[in-house]
Amino acid sequence: MSVSAHKPLQQQNDICYQINNTWIYNSATQVVTREGQETKLRAKTAEVLNLLILSQGNVVTAQYFFDHVWSGKYVGENVLKQSIKELRNCFADDTKTLIYTITKQGYKLSAHICQYQEEANFPNPAHSEKQAADVLAVDKKIAPESAKPHSNQRLIPFPRQSPFSGQLHICKSRRIAWLLVAILIYALFLLYSKFSQLQSQQQHQSLRLKSLSAEKQFFQDTVFRYYNTPQNNKTLLKSVLDKSRIQIAEFSGPATTKQGMQQALYELYYLGGYYNEARVIIGRIEQHTEQAYGKHSIEYVETKFTTIDTLLKLHRRQEAYDVARHTLELTQNYHPDNKLLLAKAHLFAGRGYLYCMEPFCVRRESMNDGEQHTRLALALYREELSSDAIEIADALYLLNWFLLDGEEKITLVQDAIYIYQEKLGRLHEKTAAAMEELGRILIFFHQDWQRGEQYLLDSYQIRSKLFPKNHPKMAATHGNLGEHYLMIGQYPKAIEHLQTALEVSKLINGEGNDSHLEYMMFLARARLYNQETQAAKNIVAKAFEIIETHKITPALLIARALEVTRLRVEQALGNNILSRDELESNIASATGSYRASASVLKHEYQTRLLGAYPDRGNDDYLMDLRLMLENINPKSRYLYRSDIHFLKKRALAQCDRLGRELCRQIEMEFQLASITMPPGL
Repeated sequence: MSVSAHKPLQQQNDICYQINNTWIYNSATQVVTREGQETKLRAKTAEVLNLLILSQGNVVTAQYFFDHVWSGKYVGENVLKQSIKELRNCFADDTKTLIYTITKQGYKLSAHICQYQEEANFPNPAHSEKQAADVLAVDKKIAPESAKPHSNQRLIPFPRQSPFSGQLHICKSRRIAWLLVAILIYALFLLYSKFSQLQSQQQHQSLRLKSLSAEKQFFQDTVFRYYNTPQNNKTLLKSVLDKSRIQIAEFSGPATTKQGMQQALYELYYLGGYYNEARVIIGRIEQHTEQAYGKHSIEYVETKFTTIDTLLKLHRRQEAYDVARHTLELTQNYHPDNKLLLAKAHLFAGRGYLYCMEPFCVRRESMNDGEQHTRLALALYREELSSDAIEIADALYLLNWFLLDGEEKITLVQDAIYIYQEKLGRLHEKTAAAMEELGRILIFFHQDWQRGEQYLLDSYQIRSKLFPKNHPKMAATHGNLGEHYLMIGQYPKAIEHLQTALEVSKLINGEGNDSHLEYMMFLARARLYNQETQAAKNIVAKAFEIIETHKITPALLIARALEVTRLRVEQALGNNILSRDELESNIASATGSYRASASVLKHEYQTRLLGAYPDRGNDDYLMDLRLMLENINPKSRYLYRSDIHFLKKRALAQCDRLGRELCRQIEMEFQLASITMPPGL
């Protein structure tokens, strides 16, 4: 039997108790005395002891302690354990037999307890001694005769409840009136607690409504000002938002109104593609949410999701990864029963793992972990929501990124597109993103160049209607189209789209990020393969200058792809600044977690070594060429059909110098690879 929150406390005023005929505890002074030595208890520890005494040998749950000692505030198990530890030290309970720990339930006091008062209060000592003899110890053992009370004092039996009979033995000094008063006080306490809880909920709802009202009003005012400018373009939108930002900073009205205005400002900055400004605003919203609702509240967790999304837009992948993991832990610890919130936390954890690249994460492990979190999110959403919920489409879309089975990827993305179109319509960013991903799957996994390109163009048309030309989403769209045209050998189109992607990327996010470096690498290859070698050299040099100037560490895949591009450009210009020892050392060290990218890099060094030192054997060159060709698959990012076409053409161009037999072997390796080439190549 345990003490629940529905059982009223008995009155405990200035009463002294004798515990096991050894210790005297004064509940008024919170002092424990033994043989003249006094121990002063902390206030909370004394209250814990009071509850154990009043429990009458029953189990007192941890929640009951929190409700009555800490006024319902959850302070953590360790705080309660510290009070229990102090009591055990005070009563020399090394064996933990005085205060029992009942696993997964709570604690129970097992002791012989009597009220302890002066003799003057009791005109009939003999009667009191008779009562004392009838007291039942919790452990059912009678105290030894040697343990006698002092001659000038008397023991009054403390009422105990038998755990078997359920009958309550009440001392004659207790009055039914006191019990009724205690019940009445406890009932009033319950009513007050319920009223306080409802009042708190109402206050939260009121705060939220005021915040939403201010957010709506700010939206309306800002949009009105924007459309009444001479030209409602993106530059003027930025000017309007910046002025509003200053006004909000100077606003001295209610905090909820300011919070709503900041939320609206964040969303406008975000929609406009001004992610740096949005990051600053969401940081302020985080602080206000923590102050208004608490660091463990649902509102605070939701704000963290917004922060993760903004960090990913800024390509701050490591920071987003760390925040996503922390937010998942926060949700699991404080909202384990809120399945929708937990699903969202798993979904954002999956996004964090997806975008975390080497050297910050081991790519294979992060992809496995991300897939697990995304599947958990999908399962939770399917338990709580209908099959056509947007959240389920989000999970399906994200899950596709972790898989390598082309057919399964197509099924997942097609299901997501269907939900997005049904719920959000065709002209929505989520629909455009899913269409773009489906096009890339068809291109990379099925070499269906025509259908894939059509989906990319459909996505481009949707985003052209949703966003201005210099929006980050448009930069990404131009980048993906440029990559596609580079892959299939349509270099003029690739150059056009990649130049646009670079211009927009630089305007919005600057140069010091992986996306900008990736666009530069694509553009350099397009220029090189289009016989514009000097232009390609300038682009590569600029990319490495950006890395040095901004002191950034690109993702390992991008760093290797840039190095491969630089080697190809130098080879095309006839520059070989590396010695034979340096080349052989680079060949030996060109290994790593990405087998495909390492094999491509090794091939470049082998080609340079073969061209500069033809007397060296050809076996290593042919073996590395075979390895590279075997690795061309959807996992081998930055090894495209156009790359294979260029490498084959470059190798066969040296037949006169390398010998016909080697050229015949090289051509045979390309034929054996059976690589499907686009029509343009």
